[in-house]
Amino acid sequence: MEFLRKLGYKYFGILAASFGGGAASLFVAKHQDIVRALVLWNPVIDYQSLLKPNLPWPKKYFGEEAMRKLEKQGFIEIGSSCFKIGEALFVELRRLRPWKELQKVRVPILFVHGDKDTYVPYNDSLKYSKLLKTAQLMTVHGAEHGFHDNQQHKEQALKTTVEFFSKILATPN
Repeated sequence: MEFLRKLGYKYFGILAASFGGGAASLFVAKHQDIVRALVLWNPVIDYQSLLKPNLPWPKKYFGEEAMRKLEKQGFIEIGSSCFKIGEALFVELRRLRPWKELQKVRVPILFVHGDKDTYVPYNDSLKYSKLLKTAQLMTVHGAEHGFHDNQQHKEQALKTTVEFFSKILATPN
């Protein structure tokens, strides 16, 4: 934030994806004086989707077998890069509720989510976009997590995001 202020920016928008969606949601709830818009791509804002997984990717990396490994060795490895995470993260996942913090947010929020996501529940974005007063949802039909599987899906997500930010951030405070 200090970096942006030094460059002369009084406010800005945030784009966050996947697990970063939770962190960004927590941040925006506390910094609405400088954040004017939030875009969430396939966001993990309800950590129960990781703690009690029902989709293929979270089941693989956060399911019962993974929890046994966590208990035994003190960490688990997730993703193709075998990123190590420990018990401290799970303590935070149990404690934090990004979706609740989003209820305090007054800035416009855009959820962009693929309805064929096998990593993060599409239904979470559907649910929270309806629950939050300043939110809207753009469904990318047929898209998997991250919009990497199809150039058209990626372009649709990017175009919608740019249009949203352009409209919100171009408007005087």
